[in-house]
Amino acid sequence: MQNVRNKAFFDRLSVAAENEDKAQKEEFFDTCVPQRKLSAVTIRAYLQSIRHFYSYLIERKGSTLSTDDMQSIRSMNGTVARWIMSARKECSKRGLEKMEEAFQNLITPEDIVAFEKSKDATSGVKLMGVAPSQNSLITRPEFTTVRNFILTQIALSNASRSGVFANMTIKEFKTARVLDERYVISVCDHKTAHLQGPAKIVLTTTIYGWLKTYIHFVRKFASRSHQIPEVFITWLGEAMTSGGITQCVQAIWKKTGLQTEITFNIVRKTAVSAMHQKHPNMKESLANLMCHSVNTATRCYRVIEREHSSVAASKQLAETIRTPAVHENSSHTTAASGSHTKDEDGGTQETEASALTQNSCDDDTDVVPPSVTSRWSKDIFSEDEVMVIQRCCGRMITAGPISQTAVQAAMNGDMAGQEMLQKYTVEQIINRLKYERRRGRAKVLETLFAKRRKIA
Repeated sequence: MQNVRNKAFFDRLSVAAENEDKAQKEEFFDTCVPQRKLSAVTIRAYLQSIRHFYSYLIERKGSTLSTDDMQSIRSMNGTVARWIMSARKECSKRGLEKMEEAFQNLITPEDIVAFEKSKDATSGVKLMGVAPSQNSLITRPEFTTVRNFILTQIALSNASRSGVFANMTIKEFKTARVLDERYVISVCDHKTAHLQGPAKIVLTTTIYGWLKTYIHFVRKFASRSHQIPEVFITWLGEAMTSGGITQCVQAIWKKTGLQTEITFNIVRKTAVSAMHQKHPNMKESLANLMCHSVNTATRCYRVIEREHSSVAASKQLAETIRTPAVHENSSHTTAASGSHTKDEDGGTQETEASALTQNSCDDDTDVVPPSVTSRWSKDIFSEDEVMVIQRCCGRMITAGPISQTAVQAAMNGDMAGQEMLQKYTVEQIINRLKYERRRGRAKVLETLFAKRRKIA
């Protein structure tokens, strides 16, 4: 039935494409699309499918088509391409809306604790404890509880896509390797296998034991279980789809009484947002576990990160616009008028201020004013923390470029620096570095000015 509807949709698109006049286009978008209540993303997907079909006709059937037909197909292909471009704005808007929805549903540590203490979770653990020692039959509700509990626990620990769990096989489970007191299962069939290779499911000894009990003692009560190679199956003995895996996790999560909606996409966003905020040095390792690139994680999943950076920027902005730039003006005046000074022997030498300017980088053009104590805010760094920054990043304070990569590397080389990276964002540390550089230049200029007055 779905294929029939799609064919009718494509036929309507073809008619609109063949008649490129404005009336036909308006009829299609104003009548057909609203009736089916299609989102912009769905419309774009349909249109891209039509372009693939046109490409197929040109490449495979080009020799059998007349010149007029080929010209008509190319014309329609160009028209559909322009329609796809016109939907780009709406697609981006929908993507941002989904990001905001995900932010409202991010999983909290309290949610996970509540789930693990719930009645269904406790029942699942008890069933797996008695299943190997008893010959009693496993009922359908008990089978479902154990399966859904294990799925949710593995999902929260690995943040993998639902398709990884749907395609995990018993053979892959049996060939799991032990590494650093963890069991690693390699799943070959998943969404980004052609780019990332096999997905890695990492299990603790406890969760691995639960999964082993499910496979050997609980799973066998499902119909035709010995015929299905996948680990997770339905009670009727059918392989599960990725959508079915999601429904299993949602079912047990809902029974817990939690208001937060859960999907594998939300689990992945929660994982990336938390790790990027608390352990930024683990970004690449997390991306490897989740089978995507660091850029993808930063672009699509940095939900909390943007909010925290916005708050930090707002605090700094409130202070910046209220801080008079007295020393900055005098510094510029001194640097401009005293680019060359005479020494005691009457010679001319280049001032240290000019040397500092030459050693500066483009990052200094957006220096944020110092976080000094004022009526509105207090310095966020203690004296000991400032000393740690000066010790780790002394070379960057003196001269040279200041970048996030360099700052992270310098701070990670010191235990106290690592603790500060967990407490503060890299942007806050960079702002302090830039302030220290400005303060150092101001001292140099003040010393030179005092020396010139003494000579005069």
